[in-house]
Amino acid sequence: MTRVHLDVRSLSLLKSHTTRQLPSVRYGHRLEAIALSLGFNTWSSFTHHLKSLSNDAPAARVIDIFEMRARLVELGYVQEAVAPLSFVDLEDDVHFMCDIDGLVATRMASFRHLLNADTNLIARTTAVARMAYARLTAGSSGSHDNFRVPVLDVLRDMGIACHYRSEFGANEVEHAMNELIDLRAQLADRRGETTVPVFSSVLVPAADPDFVRYTFNPTFFAQAKVALAG
Repeated sequence: MTRVHLDVRSLSLLKSHTTRQLPSVRYGHRLEAIALSLGFNTWSSFTHHLKSLSNDAPAARVIDIFEMRARLVELGYVQEAVAPLSFVDLEDDVHFMCDIDGLVATRMASFRHLLNADTNLIARTTAVARMAYARLTAGSSGSHDNFRVPVLDVLRDMGIACHYRSEFGANEVEHAMNELIDLRAQLADRRGETTVPVFSSVLVPAADPDFVRYTFNPTFFAQAKVALAG
């Protein structure tokens, strides 16, 4: 899920990107859809929030496409609400971040390049990056160590659970884990290109159902570390 910084330039880019995808929606209605996607009931309440922000406030919000679609339906734009909507391209702008604390978006392009072997991965890249970043910042533990991240964060990153939903079911968890364990990355070495699994293991144990426990394929993680950390 893409996260937008609440500054003038970033919001201008967000409005422009929304206009390109929803050209038939009235300007004022696009603003209302954007506001709800950022967690505000109206554009007026959103602008009021912007005025009250202090310089050191955490000024970033996830763009919730589910909520944007809901507002479009409320305003009578049913056809537009079911059309493809994506803000993933904005991850490559320095003012946009994936929903990963401390990971700037400028690293995501090189990270996504590793995963081009899987054409269905575009909606999964943020989840994998979150898990890789957690592994990267965990210290000098061995590559085979088992790590964990909140399962709800992973479901939200993958678009399986809405950002403003706090509950999830067993079927959603099973679906997400199956998708992650099946992921493949395309790596290049002196012998050419090869495809390897991203994970050695991914599971949500019954004894600890709020967390995903995972181990990366060491070959993949060596490349992911370079992509994310430089």
